[in-house]
Amino acid sequence: MTEPTKVLHPGTGPAGTVELLLPDMIADYDIADSVESVFAARPDAESVTVYLGATLGGYLLRTDLEAADDSHPVNTKSYGDGDGAILPGTAPISPLTATCPQCGAGYLVVSFDAAEPPPCRLDGVSLVLG
Repeated sequence: MTEPTKVLHPGTGPAGTVELLLPDMIADYDIADSVESVFAARPDAESVTVYLGATLGGYLLRTDLEAADDSHPVNTKSYGDGDGAILPGTAPISPLTATCPQCGAGYLVVSFDAAEPPPCRLDGVSLVLG
């Protein structure tokens, strides 16, 4: 991703932030969906710091999503709009835990290719699920 994303604050989140590793070429709406899935899976998390490939993308606070939800008017659909249902054959995003076998650092990921696992940000060792 060559230009900064529009959905994330620059920098890392506050202390205790959850780290989410995403592919470097990902659309803003997929970033937002991925972060929202982390907040759904981790009710204790107040912020998520996102890494796009090996690059820091930024962070998002839970309050940012709540404010975004509050800013959209209710019942704005009109004739021809979809019902917001999930398309057949698609599944909601569920974050997975990936761990560094060397240093024990844990990260959340929304996709994992065992043939090319993402590296640990601390020591570069390939992550494993679990």
